[in-house]
Amino acid sequence: MKRELQARDALGVEREDLERDRARLSEARFGRELRVPLRGQAGRLWVSAFGLGALGALAIGWGARVFGVGARGLVSVSLGAVLVGCSLFAALAALRAARRSGRALVLGKDAIELPTASGETVSVSYEDIDGVVLVPGRGRLVHALRTRGELIPLPIEDLPRAWAAANLPLRVHVRAALSKRRPRLGAAQIAAIEAQVAVGGDSLGVAVAMRDGEPEVVAVIRDEAHWGALLVSGALPEGCVICGAADVEEPLGDALKDAIGAMVKVAEAEGRGR
Repeated sequence: MKRELQARDALGVEREDLERDRARLSEARFGRELRVPLRGQAGRLWVSAFGLGALGALAIGWGARVFGVGARGLVSVSLGAVLVGCSLFAALAALRAARRSGRALVLGKDAIELPTASGETVSVSYEDIDGVVLVPGRGRLVHALRTRGELIPLPIEDLPRAWAAANLPLRVHVRAALSKRRPRLGAAQIAAIEAQVAVGGDSLGVAVAMRDGEPEVVAVIRDEAHWGALLVSGALPEGCVICGAADVEEPLGDALKDAIGAMVKVAEAEGRGR
């Protein structure tokens, strides 16, 4: 009886782990449209602007009334003017951030939509993307889309931290590479390949369920033990498709043909970014 209870507890824990994995994979929306909103920074910038403006006004008033026209007064007024200038700069930044409020980076099935600093949105077809590269910007290397004759910044730094570290550049690169493959791959196989790339590591294949014509990655099967746990738990929905390693290997190789080089090499100037 004790062993039976322990086995049931272990099976329950295993099912919970499988459900968490499935929820995480579903949230990633492999092979489907993914909308990631930009971080809201306008509020913090407005607070900074008002705070710096208040300190600047206080310094100017203090210098004029207490120290008068002497050296101390001049220093205090000058410092206040600098603070007021900084508050105006922060206010302008807050206005720019407010214009981008509600905007998002959208990984569509056929194109990617990018919000720009001017508040506009640029749509770029995956077939026009040659790859994702690293270029100098903001005092460090930043990601950019390399298109035909142009580099377009990829606003990874403006995304929530969880998404900024979620292999989004690599996913864009894979979608762009797979869009050029002929004949076109099925939705389930595209989702399986993208999941395999983003999750990384060796696997036996990827389990994909189709819901209303849209793929949902159920599991990236790590090994035989993981496969057995999926079968025993009943976590695989009816009609689930298993894209095995052999089905993924060839198109995966095509998609990653030059991904590593593109991700770590600083691109030479091939045009101006937007």
